[in-house]
Amino acid sequence: MQYFYERYEQQIFTAFVNCLRKNLETLNILLSNNQAIFTVDAVLLCSEVVLRPSPNELNIIVLRDVKDMIEKMKIFPRWIAGSCHKYIQVKETNSDGFSDFNFYEDIMSIQVINECIVAIKNTVYEITSHCRKYLHRWKKYSNLWRTDKLQVCEKFVMTCSSLNEYDEKFTFYDTVIEEIDEWTSYYDIFCIRINLGPLLKSIKDHAQKWKQILGDYLITETKQSMKNFALKIKTFRSEIELVINNFDKFKAVLQTIADIKKISIQAIVQYDEYKETFKILRAHGINFLSEVEEQAYIIQEDWELVYSEALYRDIILETTKDRFRQMTENQISDLQAECVEFAQYYDKNGPASVGSDLDSGLDKVEEFEGLIRTLEKRRMDLAYAENLFNLLPTNFSIFEEVTQNFEDIKIIYSLYKTQKDAENILSKTSWSDLNFQKLINEIENYVSEFKKFPSRIQQLDIGQILLAKMEAFKSSVLLFVDLKHEAIRERHWKELMNKTGKHLNITSHKLDDEENKGLSQ
Repeated sequence: MQYFYERYEQQIFTAFVNCLRKNLETLNILLSNNQAIFTVDAVLLCSEVVLRPSPNELNIIVLRDVKDMIEKMKIFPRWIAGSCHKYIQVKETNSDGFSDFNFYEDIMSIQVINECIVAIKNTVYEITSHCRKYLHRWKKYSNLWRTDKLQVCEKFVMTCSSLNEYDEKFTFYDTVIEEIDEWTSYYDIFCIRINLGPLLKSIKDHAQKWKQILGDYLITETKQSMKNFALKIKTFRSEIELVINNFDKFKAVLQTIADIKKISIQAIVQYDEYKETFKILRAHGINFLSEVEEQAYIIQEDWELVYSEALYRDIILETTKDRFRQMTENQISDLQAECVEFAQYYDKNGPASVGSDLDSGLDKVEEFEGLIRTLEKRRMDLAYAENLFNLLPTNFSIFEEVTQNFEDIKIIYSLYKTQKDAENILSKTSWSDLNFQKLINEIENYVSEFKKFPSRIQQLDIGQILLAKMEAFKSSVLLFVDLKHEAIRERHWKELMNKTGKHLNITSHKLDDEENKGLSQ
């Protein structure tokens, strides 16, 4: 019987080996086939597209199942040699426990079994690699969830200037949503079916959020614009309804009517754009309050009403307009006569009439600046009235020439004041502390600045007088340099004063204004 038992034990062992081999081969074939045997979810997690369970977890699951299947061999005990009796338990190495003597160790030493296990590992690795590669396809949508939506939308709104640009952005995100809707809800990779439902929903949600955030910005802009437009309409209505009891109110009403006519086309375009805005928002599935849209139609009605009131009052005021038109023409004639008189007065008594007395010219600059400003204000008011009454523009060329001449002279006197301040510094500086080189550099800068003026300014008589004064001041500074030389003695000073007739206190540390002038002379 011993050989009988050994023979059947060998047959049982061979059966176990064949069973495991066939099961492992079948498993490998199932894993390699294109028929799905289990499902994983594709999800968006922490700005990354991942599988749940992950490819690594899939690898662990499959290999754990293989291990469990092989370890089932531990439940089949071996027989005692020469019999069919169960082998007594043996003590486990490095442990106090006992285990049955079984086929597990012998089976694991079979090469074909190990080759099947390695084949399954390779198959699982290939499958998981394909899964990872597949996930890379979704990176083209990564900007939808990785970018800061509020920051990007705010930047877009700051540079966006038209409704069409908003519409293009909305269309872009709608295109993304349409692409996602065209995807099937799953994708098979060998034996794995990837459930795309959660991922597709997440991408669509992000695209919808982009649209809603941009839409909210557009709604806010539109609401503010409608508020401003409604306020403008309210202002127009109050100005049109003014009771006319003086010329200023009459001009205000006429100007309001003219403004309303001027922006009539723009107003129509504006409230049509409001209505178009809400049509676009609705077409792209962006949520907004219906009350906000109703405001656009209310604005249209208010504008049409105030425009009709403006036209009606314009007709009513036609008779009054003729009377005030005549008054304006009389005022223009009076102003023209005043401008001619002022031009004559300016030529005789203006800042350019003082000759070499530029200090007196500085005072006249302030005086005539006020007079010119008053006449200019009256001229602008009458030009405004001319526009209201559709009168031809009046020629004030005489006054404009005076104004231009005065502005040129102001530039000359501004430079003279700067140069005069430099002379005052010289008069207040100790004789021993004078920095003549600095003074020479400054006066050269003044002369250089004068020569940069337009030729019409340089050729003015007052400009030539200033240039001569600056050159004289420069010469006096050079004289000071010579007089400060160490070789100059008291007898030289006395001789100089006797010849020039100018007597100075040369012992003083400072030269007052009179002595400074005398020294220059």
